[in-house]
Amino acid sequence: MTNLIESVKKATAMKSAKKKLASTQSKKPRAKKTIPSADTRWQTCSICKTIPERSWAFWKGGEQQENNLPPSMDLFKIVGEPLYDTSTSYSNNCLMQCPECKTYYDWDFEYEFLIGGSEDEINLTRLSHAEGEKRARAILKDVEAHKAQFAEQAPQHVDALRHAPREPERLKAAADFFFREAYTGSDLAVALPEILRALSRMESEQDVVSGLRTVLFAYGRQNWQSLQTLLKHLRDTGMDRDPMLASAPADCEKALRANCRICRNLPDAVTVLLETQDLPPASNQLVQLGLHFHQCSICGTYYFRYWDTFPFVSGASDEQWLCRFSPDEADLLQPFWEVLPNHAEDMAFYVDEVFDRMPLALLCAFDDRDKSVRALAYRCLARFVAGQPDHARQVLDFYRQHEQSPPTPRTRINTDSLELQKIIRECEQVLNCEPPASQ
Repeated sequence: MTNLIESVKKATAMKSAKKKLASTQSKKPRAKKTIPSADTRWQTCSICKTIPERSWAFWKGGEQQENNLPPSMDLFKIVGEPLYDTSTSYSNNCLMQCPECKTYYDWDFEYEFLIGGSEDEINLTRLSHAEGEKRARAILKDVEAHKAQFAEQAPQHVDALRHAPREPERLKAAADFFFREAYTGSDLAVALPEILRALSRMESEQDVVSGLRTVLFAYGRQNWQSLQTLLKHLRDTGMDRDPMLASAPADCEKALRANCRICRNLPDAVTVLLETQDLPPASNQLVQLGLHFHQCSICGTYYFRYWDTFPFVSGASDEQWLCRFSPDEADLLQPFWEVLPNHAEDMAFYVDEVFDRMPLALLCAFDDRDKSVRALAYRCLARFVAGQPDHARQVLDFYRQHEQSPPTPRTRINTDSLELQKIIRECEQVLNCEPPASQ
């Protein structure tokens, strides 16, 4: 009996093993998911797919002879910027990288002086990913070495600022040092308080004073973050009221926006049908602050991005648009930017309907059921009209015009809102305090 049981077990095991082997042999190997190599990603990149392997531009005697450099290269990031740049005041070379597909490019400028005129040539060449990575590591190593050198040398120059206006020679050396460092991308935040205090104590040594003011302008133009740091230190030290520095933030912001490689590739407003078009590639480099609100990390410009679905006989069509906030509109919404992404969806509802009339959008927000949204709209408008008769008049005009015209579902103004009534009273008070116009 025992032998019979053992035989049955052995036969069952052999049958199971044969079945398992047959199943394994008949099963097809799983296909591996193909991932584009780093050296071919450019072929499907919205920025790089139309860029040739090599392009160039040539000038002779100041006249352009040839230029097939792709305009989209403006979107490339410079590895190690601003220590490395695309200056054409001397023969220069830098490494560029596409922000979308991460492909590397060699940018090279050659200048040759000749009697009767110079010859200038720019070459842009796509690199293999391995070569680009190797060069990027070397560049970033240089950047770190420069940061370490700055950290080592900065304290002695900060100490010279603390003793201002004494030791003019040391002060001149400090001004020269921070001037050079501001243009090579060093973060001068550690030195800003002492620079501002030194300026507040100095009346003579005009060369040093002028040099330190130039340092502040150069630092504020590095990027949006450095400008915000400069603004904070100006307010903290009270130097924002200095007549010679009062225009510094506005001038820095203007320069940032004029030279911004992202925003100069974006129109003020653009609309696309998603079935057939895409937003400009530069839009992908904006920083998302909320589902509908974006900001440029270089110059700080704000954008509104929205989409909607429109039904047609042939089917629905998805439309998307991107609009740039003007400096005045962005300033009006400053309290809102400070709390993003909170209430982004609520505010987008009103901004979408009346984008070109931002004060009206905030007046409509007083109809929102959310108390915090109404409070935010009040903060924006109160700051907008404070001591500004033109702004107060603009808000009142929107309010009165709206009383005379039928509102849409999205532009209803709740005249019973306590916050709205308070804003209207503040507008009237500002206008009542306005000096009479000269005869």
